[in-house]
This record gives sequence, structure tokens and C-alpha cells, in this order.
Amino acid sequence: MNKVGVTTGAFIGSFIPIPVLGTVVGAAVGMVIGTGLSIGYDWIESGQAAKDIGKFTKGVSKTVNNLKNEAGKIFVGFGKSLGGAFG
Repeated sequence: MNKVGVTTGAFIGSFIPIPVLGTVVGAAVGMVIGTGLSIGYDWIESGQAAKDIGKFTKGVSKTVNNLKNEAGKIFVGFGKSLGGAFG
């Protein structure tokens, strides 16, 4: 369990003017945020983030190139049909 997130959340939640409830809700929110940050840190620190981002950018690049090629085919076909109309 993420003690820093829980403690910080409980402290901030204690400012909510509903006795005990604010502290409990703050602790729960702090735990969720702290756990998420911990998972994110581990993902980055392990090097997996760089690998995942690299795969993502390669996929985006491939998709953009495919779209560009398909658009080129459409415009070539459109140009040929216009050429036939004026030729």
C-alpha cells in the first residue's frame, strides 16, 4: 500500500468539514493516486515506457504512410479520369 499517498490524502481530506468522512475519502483518493503514480514510475524506470512509446510511434508512422499512399492512388485515378475528359 502507498503510505505517502494515503497519509497525504487523509491530511487533505481532513479539511472537508464532515468529520471522519473527509479523512476516509481523502485517504482513499490518495491511495488511488499514489498507486497510479507508483505504477507509472515503475513503467518508466523499467524502460518499458520507452519500448511502448517506440512501438506506438512506429504504428502511427506506418498508418500515416498507408493513408498517404492510398490518398495518392485516389488522386492519380482522379487525374487520369480528368485527363480523359479533356483529352
